[in-house]
Amino acid sequence: MALITRFTVLPAVLPTLRTALLTVMAGSGCSQPLQYESPPGFAIAEQSWRSAHYKASDNVGLKLLVFDNVEGGTLEYWGQDLTHKLRARGYTLEGQSPLRAENKVVGTRFDFGLAHGDDHGNEDKPPQFLVVSLYVTDDYRYVAQLAGDQALFARYDDRVDQLLAGLRPKGCRVRSTICRGSQPPPLAYATPIPERSQ
Repeated sequence: MALITRFTVLPAVLPTLRTALLTVMAGSGCSQPLQYESPPGFAIAEQSWRSAHYKASDNVGLKLLVFDNVEGGTLEYWGQDLTHKLRARGYTLEGQSPLRAENKVVGTRFDFGLAHGDDHGNEDKPPQFLVVSLYVTDDYRYVAQLAGDQALFARYDDRVDQLLAGLRPKGCRVRSTICRGSQPPPLAYATPIPERSQ
C-alpha cells in the first residue's frame, strides 16, 4: 500500500520541483539575457530582465532591449528590418559602422537623424539623433538605442563604445556562424519614406 501512495504523490510533486528549479536558474543568472550596469552619467529609469532604460541629466536616453531571435535571423536580416522600420517612421540613415562586443559578438552601429519633431507627432521638438547598436546571437537580438536632441550628438558620438562596454550579448552556440558573422552591406537610405495620405 505504501508503494502505491508514493507513486500517486510523485506526479503532484513534479510540477513544484520544476518550478523551484526554474526559479533557482533564473536567480543565478542562467536565463537572464540582459545583465548591464548603469553607465556613468546616466540614472536608471526602468529595468527588467529583457529591457533597461537610462536617462542622462540633459534628457538623452539610453534604452537596451533584448528579443528572442528566430531561424534565419542574422545581423544582415535584422539590420535591414531595423532600417526599414525607422525609415517608415521618418528617420534618415546617416551612418553605419561595425561593432564588436567584449565577448567578440559582431554588431553594427546605425546613426539616424530625424529632421523635425519626433516620431510621436510632437512637431515642436528640435531635430533628433538616434544611434542604434545591434547585436545578434543564435538565441537573442540585442538593440541599444541612444537618442536625444541633435545639438547634443557631438557630446555622445565618441561615447557610444564606452556606454556599451559592459554589454555582453548572450546566446551564442558552439561554432556559431551568427555571433561572429559578417557585417550587413551598406544600408543607405538618403530620405525617409514619404507619409501616406489618409
